[in-house]
Amino acid sequence: PEDHAIAQRIEAHDVHPSGPMPGEPGRTLQPQLEAAELEDEVLSQGWAKEWVDALVARREGSERRALRLVPKAFADNWLDGQTLELTFSLPSGAFATTVVRELLCDLGPSAIKRD
Repeated sequence: PEDHAIAQRIEAHDVHPSGPMPGEPGRTLQPQLEAAELEDEVLSQGWAKEWVDALVARREGSERRALRLVPKAFADNWLDGQTLELTFSLPSGAFATTVVRELLCDLGPSAIKRD
């Protein structure tokens, strides 16, 4: 029953998977069990370890961020044969350029040109 409730919340975009923004340990929620082991393994190797060490040295606080961004009220409107207007709203801290980049990557170069 609890797993079903969580699955419904994920489907409704009420909760999202999250990822670390490494830094000095703080009061943010931390992953548990296998997730904690995986993150520790990834962040303790190579260039990731160098970045984490530099962030800690700068006393940057660690945080977690959602790994999924779901625009609300998304709409598109072709103004002419070459100009596409997009409108949508995002939660605080999200960037519209991230959404546009993902759309362009998904569509590919051939889909951008419209006759």
